[in-house]
Amino acid sequence: MTNAKIVNSDEVKPFVVSDSYSSKMILDDFVAGKKTAQMNEGTLKPGAAIEPSAHDDDEIYYIVK
Repeated sequence: MTNAKIVNSDEVKPFVVSDSYSSKMILDDFVAGKKTAQMNEGTLKPGAAIEPSAHDDDEIYYIVK
C-alpha cells in the first residue's frame, strides 16, 4: 500500500509562469507515494499563447475548454 494523498486543485497554489499562464502541480512522486508521472493543471487566458518549451519527460495535454 502506498502513502498516496488526495489533492483538491482549488487548494493548490498556482505557479505563475506569465500574465497569461499559471500551473498547479496535481500529481507527482510525493502525492502518489511512489515513482510516477507528473500531472499539472494549467490555466491559459483566452486568446493567449505560451512559449514553446522542451522537457526530458513526455508531456500530455488534455484541453478542457
